[in-house]
Amino acid sequence: VYDRLEKRGLAYANVLLVNTNIGTATDFDGNFKIDSIPNGIYDLRINYVIYGDTIFRNLTVTADTILTVNLKF
Repeated sequence: VYDRLEKRGLAYANVLLVNTNIGTATDFDGNFKIDSIPNGIYDLRINYVIYGDTIFRNLTVTADTILTVNLKF
């Protein structure tokens, strides 16, 4: 999660798989990782206080899925 104006990662953005209790926060550089997600189709919500919510819809997760999501505010 990256701030284009400040040219830096956004630390502590909230990251949540919608309608689950699975989530995390971004690290100091704006990166995040969520492990052990059950197979399924999910919506991913990223929230940062001054920018609000962004939702990536219908992300398919299967065994050993590695998904890269780039979000620039």
